[in-house]
Amino acid sequence: MPHNQRNSRCTRRENASHVIPRSVQRLPKSVPTRAGMQNRVLVGGLCLAVANFALGCGTLTRSRFESNYIGVEQLFAICKVPGQCESSLACEGKVVFVKGRIDFSNVFDHSHFPSLPYEKFTLQDTTTNKALEIWAVSGRNTPLFETINSYRSRPNSEAYMQGRVVGIDLPVSNACSRNIKLEILSPEDLLFKTLD
Repeated sequence: MPHNQRNSRCTRRENASHVIPRSVQRLPKSVPTRAGMQNRVLVGGLCLAVANFALGCGTLTRSRFESNYIGVEQLFAICKVPGQCESSLACEGKVVFVKGRIDFSNVFDHSHFPSLPYEKFTLQDTTTNKALEIWAVSGRNTPLFETINSYRSRPNSEAYMQGRVVGIDLPVSNACSRNIKLEILSPEDLLFKTLD
């Protein structure tokens, strides 16, 4: 599902959540106890949270830093990289949550390299230094790279992002292997956590 459609679905759902259908507005014959109401609110809130997560609403909130993100090395292991050329890897096309450190010597944006036909940067695993290319494909890349460049003076900051896995064939000499890159779809899909 394209990123903009997911956000529009979230907006419609959030706006529609304030409208209570008549069938729900009917009062029960007996008045529920305070504990019963708290349980209903808790269950309703839990259902709403699960629906938000499943639809991708409110992605990359700061409270989700530690639990849902994997390192670059772990992503490579899950995707079984390297694979065979021209054979899709199981993770291709999936949206994943990845964390690592930005290699500031490998940041290529149009403000610094205007003749490049692409904009990308490299994310390194914090323990093994395995690198993953992140390609910016949103069409609104300027705010993304402004955020990245604002963290150049804090190289110990950890980046948290979501992106779509794309498979690429890498021919080397007489061999070829299948690797992956990540496409970041929106500037809002990248956040930093300062580790200082």
